[in-house]
Amino acid sequence: MKIRQPLQILSAALLLAATACTQNDLADNSLPEGKYPVVIQATGLQAVATPVSGRATVDGNWQDVQTVALSVGGTVKEYDVTASNADGYKAATLSSTAPFYWTSRDPITVSAWWPYGATMPDVVVAADQSTWVGFTGSDFILAEAQAVQFDNPTLKFSHRTARVTVKLQAGTGVTSVTGAAVSVVGLNTTDGNPASISTYNVPASTTYEALTASQTVTVGTPFIQVDLNGNTYRFIPKSDVILEAGSRYTYTVSVIGTGQGQNYELELKGCTIEDWTDGGGESGTAEMQ
Repeated sequence: MKIRQPLQILSAALLLAATACTQNDLADNSLPEGKYPVVIQATGLQAVATPVSGRATVDGNWQDVQTVALSVGGTVKEYDVTASNADGYKAATLSSTAPFYWTSRDPITVSAWWPYGATMPDVVVAADQSTWVGFTGSDFILAEAQAVQFDNPTLKFSHRTARVTVKLQAGTGVTSVTGAAVSVVGLNTTDGNPASISTYNVPASTTYEALTASQTVTVGTPFIQVDLNGNTYRFIPKSDVILEAGSRYTYTVSVIGTGQGQNYELELKGCTIEDWTDGGGESGTAEMQ
């Protein structure tokens, strides 16, 4: 008994010491430096219904995004994007070979953006979006100052651009709108943005798409232009058009022929606004110019 007693005391002392260390760790919530890299799951960028789905952020797809900028505490690092095909590339993992590290289990404030840059770039879209590359390359996405949890590290991204969709129809007196060229015009040129944008014609459809910077097109300013069969038609809104980032504005436009000769009109059948915020609508007629 006298020989075993010191061993029992030593064992008890070690147990108390281990318990004390665990309690101290829990008390200050600290983690070993350089041991737990910050790896984040990227979500958001909801998919939208389009006639043809594409591999791009505009259609909620991370597959062709290579890197994003991640900012923590004023420091920016480049993070690789690994898209998950389990859900059709609608989510992705953000990781880095030179990552940020967790120093505690407390949430951290993270911002991230794409396209990558040492600072977040201004939203400047292409004037020619008639190609898939020009259209999708005009998208800018952001996850701004979000609290990221140690046990559930996720960032929700959203679009920094507004999306304008024009659905073109052949109305009375017009047999076809095939070959039409659709533009979004009357735009603000702040930061070097274009005053007009040539839209992307979704293949095998009469749907046209464009991405713009956030802005307001003032009432009385031509906004949608259709060039068809040598004629130019412009829609002039009856109220301000407010284009907000992350929203999609769908305009259904009918080209109609009235009277005789070249007396044609462009009629706006309706406008819907949705997340890309239900709301709003407008109808009216534009004169041939």
